[in-house]
Amino acid sequence: MVKNMYQKIETGSVIATTLQLRYKQEQDVEYFEANFPRAKWVFFENDFYDEDIEQFNNGNTEYYKTSTSIPKYVIFKNKKKIGFALPRVSEFADIKFLFIPKTYKSKWRADTNNKKYAILRDYYVYDVDDDYIIQDDARLLFYQ
Repeated sequence: MVKNMYQKIETGSVIATTLQLRYKQEQDVEYFEANFPRAKWVFFENDFYDEDIEQFNNGNTEYYKTSTSIPKYVIFKNKKKIGFALPRVSEFADIKFLFIPKTYKSKWRADTNNKKYAILRDYYVYDVDDDYIIQDDARLLFYQ
């Protein structure tokens, strides 16, 4: 029997789907893993995040224009970097979350090599602490 990995949430006209992130540790490397039906994403924490935030707060804007453009996590698929998770704070309730922007923008070009390693929709992780660290068994959310 196949275990259902997705959970659908429906509120009025808004339909969201979630997928569980699993914490893993192998040979002193900690990461989170998202298992899709035909793909696996691995989230590694950005080792330079705190250093980049400190440099930005000291006035160094050479690489980043805002503090929310500094990635907290880097996302890989099949040993290739496909995206990143950016820290955000909601406007209404001051809730911290991670935003994973889509990386494939071209609708008219159906090049499979580009789409294979692309994020095709925006994703969100709301189960984070005050330092934007993903909690154990957090959920990866996307809206349909």
